[in-house]
Amino acid sequence: MSPESHVEELSAAEVLFVERQCSRFEDAWKAWRSRPRPSLEEHLADAPERVATVLLGELLHLDLAYRRRHGEQPVLAEYLPRFP
Repeated sequence: MSPESHVEELSAAEVLFVERQCSRFEDAWKAWRSRPRPSLEEHLADAPERVATVLLGELLHLDLAYRRRHGEQPVLAEYLPRFP
C-alpha cells in the first residue's frame, strides 16, 4: 500500500479488505487480454464507506501502472468525471 493512503486509520479487517480488492484488481489486469478491462468502479462497489477512499487511491495506483505497462498514457481528465 502507498504510504499516503492513511492505512493507519483502518482496522486490520479493513486493511485486509483493501488488500484483497487490490489483488483481485491485479488478477483482472493480468487476465485482461482474454477479458474486458478491469473496472475501478466494480472493485469499489462493495467497499464500506470508511475504506472507499483508501481503496480508490490504491486501485488508481495499480490502474495507472498497468495501463502504462500496456503502452497507454492515462490522463487525469479520464478519471475526474468518474471520481470527482
